[in-house]
Amino acid sequence: MQKVIPPYKCPYEDEQMLTDEETTNGEGFVDGMEMKIDSEIVIDEKNVDDHNGIELMLTKNELALKNTTLEPINSLTAYTQGYIQENCKDILYVDSNGYQRVNGTGLKSDPYMVAMSKYYFDSATKNGIGDSQGYGSVFKITYEDGNEIYVTLGDLKAPRDTKESMEKEGENYYAGEGNSANVLEFICNFNNYDKNFYTENMSYVKGSDRYNGNANKVTNGEMITKIELITDFEINWRTDDYE
Repeated sequence: MQKVIPPYKCPYEDEQMLTDEETTNGEGFVDGMEMKIDSEIVIDEKNVDDHNGIELMLTKNELALKNTTLEPINSLTAYTQGYIQENCKDILYVDSNGYQRVNGTGLKSDPYMVAMSKYYFDSATKNGIGDSQGYGSVFKITYEDGNEIYVTLGDLKAPRDTKESMEKEGENYYAGEGNSANVLEFICNFNNYDKNFYTENMSYVKGSDRYNGNANKVTNGEMITKIELITDFEINWRTDDYE
């Protein structure tokens, strides 16, 4: 198992806190601050696509595979979610489009922080990936146009949020219901409001890009065709020490 461990200052309390303006220069690095990643966890760039994965099940709800929802970073203040946000800012950053991502993993692209439903984080724990809740696991998402991204858990969708999926398909594949059904919820910096990237729903407490995800520039409005759990790689947030 190849693990990427956050910089040595995570999760200690004396970590330097960074403002939204300081956390990113739009290219995945903190402005004016050297990223301190232990050399023993640096991955050879030539091998970034050599990771093994397990293809997971998908919902039959095509709208849920196209839709996205958006969650503000500042809403993640409690439990493990808040712990990661508060103590691991050394490698968390917000990209130029407002999406929170993880720097320094050595993967082909920096993973997006997302919320996913119980089926997916249970798949991680059953395969021994991530902590006891699945935090630290990484998934490769493939879209209909061939675009591939990596995502990692920054929040978990509770069973109450996936009630429709459970009732219709017998498994917690997606959250929401009706036109708001969605497989992925991207964690965003709502202070970086830009109508070129977000719908007006961003003005609500929890932004929502319903109706086929057209405003979410990560997906380009495309449908998810494959979700793979990476089985030989994880991010060690050290959250089990917290729990």
